[in-house]
Amino acid sequence: MKYFKFARVALVSMAVFSQASHGALYQVTEIDTHAVSKNAFPVDMNESGDIVMSLTYSSQFPLAEYNIPIDLSLIDFESETLQDNLTDIEAAQNGNFNLEDYQTILSVIRAGQGVRTVQRLVPWLSYVSDTGAVSYIPGFDVEDADYSGYTKSVDTRVKGINDSGVIVGNSEGNPVKVEYVNEDDEEITYLVRGHTTRGFVDLNGNTVGLVSDSDLVGGYTEARDVNNSLMVAGLEIFNPREAITEAVETCNDEEDRGDQPLETCLQNLHATLFSTHHRRAVIWQLDTDGNVTDTMTYEVPFEPEEDDDRLFSSEALAINENGVAVGRTTNFFEDNTDFMSQYAAVFSGDEIISITDRNEYRSSIATDINDSNLVTGYAVKRINGIDRSKFFVYNTDSNEISFPDDFFPGSSSVARGINNNGQVVGEGEVETTLSSTRRREAFVYDVNDSTFQNLNDLLSCDSPYTIIQAHSINDSGQIAALARVRRAETDVQGNLALADDGSENLVDTFITVRLNPIPGGEIDSCDDDDDDTSAPDRQGGSTGWGLLLLPLVLLMRRFKR
Repeated sequence: MKYFKFARVALVSMAVFSQASHGALYQVTEIDTHAVSKNAFPVDMNESGDIVMSLTYSSQFPLAEYNIPIDLSLIDFESETLQDNLTDIEAAQNGNFNLEDYQTILSVIRAGQGVRTVQRLVPWLSYVSDTGAVSYIPGFDVEDADYSGYTKSVDTRVKGINDSGVIVGNSEGNPVKVEYVNEDDEEITYLVRGHTTRGFVDLNGNTVGLVSDSDLVGGYTEARDVNNSLMVAGLEIFNPREAITEAVETCNDEEDRGDQPLETCLQNLHATLFSTHHRRAVIWQLDTDGNVTDTMTYEVPFEPEEDDDRLFSSEALAINENGVAVGRTTNFFEDNTDFMSQYAAVFSGDEIISITDRNEYRSSIATDINDSNLVTGYAVKRINGIDRSKFFVYNTDSNEISFPDDFFPGSSSVARGINNNGQVVGEGEVETTLSSTRRREAFVYDVNDSTFQNLNDLLSCDSPYTIIQAHSINDSGQIAALARVRRAETDVQGNLALADDGSENLVDTFITVRLNPIPGGEIDSCDDDDDDTSAPDRQGGSTGWGLLLLPLVLLMRRFKR
């Protein structure tokens, strides 16, 4: 296969898809991440139309971003593997990789993932599209000379953006090198992080960390949304179990922790924080300098028995301008204390308000709330013996909940966002097959007139896009969405890959788009008509994308939108 550099002018020319030839209600505008990554997934959007995105790898593309920087100081160029397989070892030692050698280096790094001496290839990186430009959101990443810039070795997952461009998300600590001489007098360079996942606020170009009640081994917090008053919704760990405190004591004892530095011993405990702490929803109030001035916490809507040693949790996923947050909390299905699950909740004042009927639904989650205190989310129930999710709209003032009709009775649907006009966006299954990975497409639902529409039916018939997820909708009606489109295959360096005969190999690509309402637009009729053989079919197509995208969707469902 031959590889060629992108002609970016051609790609940019496709950034706004013209729909003048047919009717439509929305124009599709691509967010131009072509030079950064193969796939880009939208997360949230503000009133200016700025979109925050997550980049991640897939089964077809093994890196979150093209040309991930390599820390050459961690590469053993004297190893037999590299000596035998690099085509230009001298150039590689200077960081000048041809494609074959770059792939070889990556394969060596990938094989060592989980080893503290090997550079980490993280699954998530984050970006923001602001006035047409796409910018990296570093979280706790830092610029490092060994990487010739940001390390891109920090797992950072953006979650929200407010109308002033303040961004919140979750990020690990940046990797720090710790030199250690073991008992065999071997010099070892370890890569360690001061903390695992920590919520952050990107405010005025500065990254502000949000610390948890329990600060053992750096603690754990998540920031999931921010309103225009700088109230941040999320979660924190608290009330540690004895096992984690004893493990920290062992690390602090030089004899007990074994032949390893203190830093690696403590980092090995990062993965245990969830299993050794309770978790609770938090609303942090920040001032304009990023200082936390007030904190409100919410645990669970019941009083646990004193001898109940199970871990309970709650988390706030979205917050409106009234300071009312929504998310989910531990509760019991059919009041059976042996059947613990997670249920949608509203966090208001000092109250936790349950939303869905626990006698009917096995679990639920509230994903967004507007300034009229309308909440949206989804609940899971058994339909024909299979768990299916159904989206809902809940009015906190009247305590009324509705489950609108979606694509069909057996379809699973998920709501991700609601605006102040009562428009809800999300996605649902559009296939009636018995497959566990049924094809999904995005929808918009209007609370005011109870209209439910497939967003793909609102595009021009000649649109090349299939809108498969809708994540956020602002008060102008703009929608941040995930689209599938067929694009020429690329390699890990961002080069265009051509077959030996010079032809392009088209593959499914997942991109972030902004759907812009067209003033005076009309739905384009794409149905075949026996009397009019010229009626166009929709061009986006309906190829199977579930197997590729499903792992990413499942990861993203611990979400705000």
